[in-house]
Amino acid sequence: MAKEGVVDPSQLRLKQYRALLQVSESIALNRHLPELISDLSVRLQEAVQFDYIGLLLHDPLRDVLRVQAMETPIQTPIAAGYEMRVDESPAGEAWKTQQPFIASDVDRDARYPTLFQNLRDLKVKSYCSLPLTSPVRRLGALSFCSLHHDAYPRENVDFLQLVARQVAVAVDNALHYKDAKTYQAELRKERDRLQLLLRINNALVSNLDLKALFVAISKSLREVLHNDYTSLALHDKERNRLKLYALDFPTGSGLIREAMDVPLEGSRSGKAFTERKPFLIKDFDSPEFNSDVSKRVTQEGLRSGVSVPLISNQGPIATMTLASRKVDAFSESDVELMVQISVQVAIAVENALAYQEITERNFANWSMGLVNLEQVNPSLLLKYSETATLDPYGVSGTASMALLQELMARASIIGQTNLSPSAGRPPAAIRQ
Repeated sequence: MAKEGVVDPSQLRLKQYRALLQVSESIALNRHLPELISDLSVRLQEAVQFDYIGLLLHDPLRDVLRVQAMETPIQTPIAAGYEMRVDESPAGEAWKTQQPFIASDVDRDARYPTLFQNLRDLKVKSYCSLPLTSPVRRLGALSFCSLHHDAYPRENVDFLQLVARQVAVAVDNALHYKDAKTYQAELRKERDRLQLLLRINNALVSNLDLKALFVAISKSLREVLHNDYTSLALHDKERNRLKLYALDFPTGSGLIREAMDVPLEGSRSGKAFTERKPFLIKDFDSPEFNSDVSKRVTQEGLRSGVSVPLISNQGPIATMTLASRKVDAFSESDVELMVQISVQVAIAVENALAYQEITERNFANWSMGLVNLEQVNPSLLLKYSETATLDPYGVSGTASMALLQELMARASIIGQTNLSPSAGRPPAAIRQ
């Protein structure tokens, strides 16, 4: 730190000009604010006396000045993250009035008693806070403290104002850079989520088999949300409980398995189901969830999650639950995303269950059938396909099902082979 003593004014100005050049170089080299303040604390020592230097930025939402960086050789209670209300701090006064605030003798200064008592405890004798303002906006304040009295005469304050103007431009650029990086990250996140919704929509169109649909959705979710656990539990109306229909938990130890019962009381997915709203899980140790499956989830080391109900026109039919071994792995925006997905998945689950029911009812005793192409009007094929060629694999599962139903209704499928063991014959070959 600089020593007290009388300095020739011309020599002082020379040191200050050199220091300003040093400030410019520091700004060019340091994009991040803590590194900038740390570097300035070294480069400014020749031109001005201080033992503490702090950068504070105004938070308009809380109307406080928050310490962004503090450089000092000793430990202090005022560090990065420390907040001071605008009306209760000298830095706030400098920010509000756009004038330097100077306390030549902290021991005798009665202003801002709480902060100044902290400074007196640190043996600070003089204090100076300068408005940090760029050509675009008021940013905050740049503050200096010294262990010596009268460390900030007018000539030093004028110089420090020049420093503050340069630092303000650097801070503004850094904040713009940070805002741009944040905006880019948000854009990437939004892009990933839109792609996730698109992939899930494609999976819904191409999969009527519920297990295949779950596998496709779970894989897509993990790529974006990085969860460890995904499960689909269907509601058993007769027993009024959920049953774990599908599970994707590759790192699990086997405590949780498919086909396990999940009671509506005492389980997280049961809570989402009965309340018909998403449940953001932040505590897997809560005594509220005391069911066997809930205890097993905790034993597997899962720390956070989200469970959403799948609701059809007839009411809730299932739940989908995601979980992670990380604490607070899911945000409110993740919950909103899962709500969007749950609307699509609910329709798909309802359709898949209906397809399964129709298949079991209409085709339970079939293995193959012969389509009599002479009875098939090309316009019927074009109704469900882009070409007049009979290719069930070239269209979606929903379209294939509808086509089969219409072919049956028109008696265009003949030679059906019974699947029953009593049929006593091998399945017939499919011919067109």
